[in-house]
Amino acid sequence: MVEFSAFASIARKHAEAIATDDGAALEHAAIAIVFGHAAVELYINDAGARLLGDKFFEKYLDRADIVAKWAVVSRMAGARVDPGGEAMALLGKLKKARNDLMHPKIEGIDIGTINPDELLGRLTKESRLLPLARDVPRTLDRLRDAALAFEGIDRSLADEFLVTGLVSS
Repeated sequence: MVEFSAFASIARKHAEAIATDDGAALEHAAIAIVFGHAAVELYINDAGARLLGDKFFEKYLDRADIVAKWAVVSRMAGARVDPGGEAMALLGKLKKARNDLMHPKIEGIDIGTINPDELLGRLTKESRLLPLARDVPRTLDRLRDAALAFEGIDRSLADEFLVTGLVSS
């Protein structure tokens, strides 16, 4: 079984470290976003496969947008996640932040000559990732709350996936 908690714990740790002013806020932000997104996607993929079967999920939902996966899987699990609610809004922001990091579209940069710190700085500044990274713990908490309403999925998986004793307020 995939250890969802490892990804969530790493994301939470780095989101909290942004405020420590250790000179590595950009790196902490990038790590929080990538690992937060990974935790959310791992959970919804696992929940979807448990509800719908591995083959069905892989054939029809595996490559779907993460927001669409949450909408479909939550409905199949008997939970009505409000598409206009906070959990889905935060998920949409997390998805965008992760995509901005993983699929940069920066004009006027020669990738062969830019140093990694400058590239990360431009990515973070251009897409305003620091405030989004600070929201990662709240995003994980709201999605955990939504996942607790899933029928047919062990509730402890939602706790393990996003909390592991690290619930933020």
